[in-house]
Amino acid sequence: MLTRLAGLPAIKMLEDFDYEFAQGVKRSQIEELAGLGFVERNENVVPLSPRMPR
Repeated sequence: MLTRLAGLPAIKMLEDFDYEFAQGVKRSQIEELAGLGFVERNENVVPLSPRMPR
């Protein structure tokens, strides 16, 4: 219900992520973050990416 109320244009699931397209992304790192272990360890996560040209 909250997802619908947010008005997002599409629902995206981690299982649908295209690792072939995003070649610089390590599957193991994404799976570690998805497990939320950083929350239990009281660590911060700062996602960074290069700026995409318009």
